[in-house]
Amino acid sequence: MHIKQVIIEGFKSYREQIATEPFSPKVNCVGKVDKEEVRLRRTIGLKKDEYFLDGKHITKTEVMNLLESAGFSRSNPYYVVQQGKIASLTLMKDSERLDLLKEIGGTRVYEERRRNKRKQIIQVVQYLDERLKELDEEKEELRKYQQLDKQRKSLEYTIYDKELHDARQKLLEVEEARSKVSEKSAKMYNDVLNAHEESKDLEKKEIQDSQKELNKINGPGAIVLSTTRILKLLGPSDVRRGLNSIRRICREYKISGVFGPIIELLDCDEKYFTAVEVTAGNRVQQMFPEFLGLNYIHILLSTVFAKLISHVDQRITERVTEQQKIDAKRSHDKSELEQLKQDIANANKQKQFISKALENKVDKEEVRLRRTIGLKKDEYFLDGKHITKTEVMNLLESAGFSRSNPYYVVQQGKIASLTLMKDSERLDLLKEIGGTRVYEERRRNKRKQIIQVVQYLDERLKELDEEKEELRKYQQLTSSENL
Repeated sequence: MHIKQVIIEGFKSYREQIATEPFSPKVNCVGKVDKEEVRLRRTIGLKKDEYFLDGKHITKTEVMNLLESAGFSRSNPYYVVQQGKIASLTLMKDSERLDLLKEIGGTRVYEERRRNKRKQIIQVVQYLDERLKELDEEKEELRKYQQLDKQRKSLEYTIYDKELHDARQKLLEVEEARSKVSEKSAKMYNDVLNAHEESKDLEKKEIQDSQKELNKINGPGAIVLSTTRILKLLGPSDVRRGLNSIRRICREYKISGVFGPIIELLDCDEKYFTAVEVTAGNRVQQMFPEFLGLNYIHILLSTVFAKLISHVDQRITERVTEQQKIDAKRSHDKSELEQLKQDIANANKQKQFISKALENKVDKEEVRLRRTIGLKKDEYFLDGKHITKTEVMNLLESAGFSRSNPYYVVQQGKIASLTLMKDSERLDLLKEIGGTRVYEERRRNKRKQIIQVVQYLDERLKELDEEKEELRKYQQLTSSENL
């Protein structure tokens, strides 16, 4: 191959196109080529510097490689023979002369390229060996982590099972305590009702006995009957109870009768009736028996019975109020217990859904997830079954899709930071890649919820113990009063 012709155009000294005469093929031989003629063209503009080989655009690097392969050296493109170069050629060694021949033949370029490529290959092999060692270490760490993770999961399952068992046991204890308290309160309420019924029966019985006694009495009995009727109309119930007590005492002491009320024993002119009533006051209704000492007994017994009846009524009112409070508190505890049961049922339902989603992930080779967006609805379907957005996000997280980076975009400098990160950070990254970080967060949240439920149960147990103690004191008081 030789240079046939050089054409120059567009320079200051050669503005017009100038073509040299054809060069002699005997003087400028530069090497062999497969084609009979090769045309190399360079176009220099204001913004472009382009090369064309047989009309095909090529880069500057390809041009330099082509010229080097043809024998044009980069270090001496003008082939200027330096002073003393010929003398050194005659005195050089065989190895140096061999290098010179390689350079003249154009093979030195390939030798240099081969050395550079070999260096690059060695560097790549070294880097791959280092990376393989690191990957082996990471593989071993991952294996250990998987073993520890299995142990951790088994321990967590044991802990959760124990905590669930304890919580259920405490719930049963609370339910039993509540049922006992409700039974005791119901029993107390029934006792109060029975006491009321007994008091009414006793009162009726006393009235019947009094009527029988009155029927047996003739003369004085009429006076007593009229007095009793007057007292029923005018006097309070305390006075009636006092009269009944007087009759009972009269029967015990075998007293024949009484003279009657004071108002019936007085005899005066009609014009003095008003003065007598004003002077006597409330004493006009008092009985005047044959035995004079019974007047004092009548006053004493009426006072005692009035106080006793008022005290009993007050105690009954207090017991009814306490019973109402206990019923209200029992209904409140029942509602709170139902809420706790509902929370536990929701947690179990969510746990079943997560386990079902994981089973579907393992058992099924293909899962169809479809999203339908309308004007007013945005729905999700998993294998044709309607699910919520929260369940979709949990399912994707369990499958390894991150919420913080759903498109898996690698930020600038992220790879370099991964190579320099610590072992703990690399372990966290492996957890996130393996999809276990989601369960770590869920485990922490569930543990917090369980702790809160246990604390609430402890507080409720303390309150129930206090109520139990108050109930015990109340029973002691009622038993002492009955005695």
